[in-house]
Amino acid sequence: MKLSALKKGQKVIVKRVISSEFSSKLIELGFVEGQVIQFLHSAPFGGPKAFQVGTYMLALRNSEAAVVEVEMVENE
Repeated sequence: MKLSALKKGQKVIVKRVISSEFSSKLIELGFVEGQVIQFLHSAPFGGPKAFQVGTYMLALRNSEAAVVEVEMVENE
């Protein structure tokens, strides 16, 4: 599943970041294997999506979120 496909409130764990022009920046921002991410909300008209990453909130474009592969958090 891709990070860009989440619904509001869903929590996931990062499996990997697909190699792209964004991958090194995403890894620097905390999108590393095992990190728990929660989808908070999105801007209207297909704008950026806000995610809780550790202790901070981060907004990503859909094209950036599409290169992050995730799996659902169990027991949540």
